[in-house]
Amino acid sequence: MRFPAGHEGSGFGAALLGMQALGLIPSVDVAADLVP
Repeated sequence: MRFPAGHEGSGFGAALLGMQALGLIPSVDVAADLVP
């Protein structure tokens, strides 16, 4: 598990949940690949 370096973690999480709800990503597990 990784965490983003900045302070926008909750906004990033909300965006991921929205992307999953819209079918843009298969699951929030994709987030691990998106965190620098």
